[in-house]
Amino acid sequence: MQEMPARLGLMVLFIWIQRIANEHIVHGIIGNAAELKCQYTGEPFILNQFRIQWQKKGETKCFVDAYFPNQDMREHQCAQFRNRTQADPQRKEDDFTLKLLNLSPKDELTYECVVQRNKSGRYEVIHSADITLQVAASYSKPKLVGPVQSGKEMTFFCHSSHGYPQQKLHWINQTDNSFLNGTENVTEEPDGKFSINSTLTIEASTNTILGCKIENKWMNQSTTTTSKLMPIFYLHELWSIFSEISKSRFVLLK
Repeated sequence: MQEMPARLGLMVLFIWIQRIANEHIVHGIIGNAAELKCQYTGEPFILNQFRIQWQKKGETKCFVDAYFPNQDMREHQCAQFRNRTQADPQRKEDDFTLKLLNLSPKDELTYECVVQRNKSGRYEVIHSADITLQVAASYSKPKLVGPVQSGKEMTFFCHSSHGYPQQKLHWINQTDNSFLNGTENVTEEPDGKFSINSTLTIEASTNTILGCKIENKWMNQSTTTTSKLMPIFYLHELWSIFSEISKSRFVLLK
């Protein structure tokens, strides 16, 4: 096998480094705005000599947004992005950053910023950059319901909703911080967010502090709802005491 010439190897390495340098990840909150950065400082900027286009990576039929000299590009804008894009009115000449408004899960894509310059009547690409947008939304605080007793077992239900991306609900025995295995069901909501329902069945005699936790690493979120369980014989004692107190109050009222 013929070895790659050292000079060619360095060139390939340089191109690879350039590609990595031009790839960026942006995080946004669903319902808010995100800025897709694109800057070029290679040549003097004269607006009517440049074309700037934002597009979904690999998409050529329509634009996210675009500027072509003396052309109205709105008819070529993808329907998904109409009335949702905005250029920074105070941007510098070499800054082609685009603001994307009212984010939704469908916006979680890789975008490409392409800058072209008119050279002797022909437009040539002089800069491009890929930006990957990742979106997230906080889950509601877990709602813990139960127990529902059946024989020697108790069943608990936990629910959290309106979050993104898809996560898991965790059942925790907070007495020793051990994890318990529940049964989970995930539903995608109409707007692309997720609802999570989880069911846990344990022995009725368990004396522990039970926690239901939702984590969303993208949002650096961790929220837990707890329920303190008591032995069944203790619950029976409390019920007996409550019954006696109720009888006494009834006699006094007479």
